[in-house]
Amino acid sequence: MNRVSSSFRESGLAREIAFFALYFVVIGLGLYIGLVIWRLALEVVFFDWLAFTPWVARFLYMVSVVLGAFALLAGILVAEPYLNTGKQRGELVRRFVRVVVPMLVIGLVGYLILLSGRL
Repeated sequence: MNRVSSSFRESGLAREIAFFALYFVVIGLGLYIGLVIWRLALEVVFFDWLAFTPWVARFLYMVSVVLGAFALLAGILVAEPYLNTGKQRGELVRRFVRVVVPMLVIGLVGYLILLSGRL
């Protein structure tokens, strides 16, 4: 009996560690995509492509960065209960992929904007 409860504790601990590791990956990827790639991509869009007057470009850039930061925070906060429910149901990896793939697509779009702006 003691051996069975020990294995349950170990598997529960392994699930918790996997959950937190994957959630930290989501946080890190989200912060990198949102605060590095898209911040620079928005500079390209507003200052190079649209070429508004300088004060309009700065205003639109700042508003976009603030709104993007709120969207990033909301996405990271929503991902935690979604992944936690997946942990409980045994679908952690599947839900992790569902969260990360759209993030990677959004990051790729931002990176393509960066590449096209530097040419």
